[in-house]
This record gives sequence, C-alpha cells and structure tokens, in this order.
Amino acid sequence: MDPIAIRRATRHDASQACEVLVRSIREICAKDYGHDTALLDRWCANKTVENVTSWIENPAYYFIVAQDATAKIVGVGLLQKHDGEIMLCYILPEVLHQGAGRRILADLEQHASLLGHTQVRLDSTITARHFYLRNGYTSHGEPSYHRGVKGFPLRKFLGERSL
Repeated sequence: MDPIAIRRATRHDASQACEVLVRSIREICAKDYGHDTALLDRWCANKTVENVTSWIENPAYYFIVAQDATAKIVGVGLLQKHDGEIMLCYILPEVLHQGAGRRILADLEQHASLLGHTQVRLDSTITARHFYLRNGYTSHGEPSYHRGVKGFPLRKFLGERSL
C-alpha cells in the first residue's frame, strides 16, 4: 500500500475531489441503494467543480484531501467548523479498506478537537455506517432522508479511542 498524505484542499483540487465524490457514491454506495440511477443522480447533483471549489474556499469549512504517493487525490473530507459536523468523508473504490478513510476521519476529528469541540457528529450512509461504528461512533437519533438517501445520525465524543 502506498503511503497516504492528508492536507488542506486548494481550489486546484476541486476537479479531482469532485471525481472522488462522484465515483465513491456511484461505485461504492450504489449497491446499498439498489443501483437506483435516479437516487444516485440526485445525490451527485451538487458534486460539481463549482460547488466543491466553493466548499474548499469557504472559511466556515475545513476541507481536506488524501493523496497517494503519486499525488493523486484518493479521498476527501469536510468538517463544518462551527458545530463539528463531518459533512464529507469519501474515498475512491481502489483504496477501500486500505486506511485512507480512517486517516481522513482521524484528521477531521483532530481538527474538531483543536477547534474546542468535545464531540463530532455526522449522518452516515448505509454503506459507511459500519466504518463509523468501528471507529468509535454511536447512533444518535432516528434515520432521516436527504435527496432520497437514508442517513443514520452518529456521533463520537472526542478523546475516546477508536476501535
């Protein structure tokens, strides 16, 4: 496995970050949503270079990328600074189960802690739910739907050890 480096995203990363988001949704998550093309299209609709650029440049967000040894972006993460909500944690299919997602998650959690948050929260997809549970997250409320995607509210108190 190539080493993964985590760094702050720049506007120049938007195109590759957008590709990570769309490929992760369409290739990793699709089976858990019955390969429903209409649902996947709605989910991906806001994953445009323009939107991703605005997220990267928004000072209210901490947007990071994971790079492999060739400097290819293989994952992205986004933390909403004011409330410690993790909005994005996605990886490319070819790095699934190689630690990239865990590295992104750990960096987002560390940044939230540096901002003074005692917990982080997120809405997990069906696909990622077990990943988050393995990394110390617990259920925190009833599932909800956004753009037709079922989300499971989870949270983690910072300072706890990941499993």
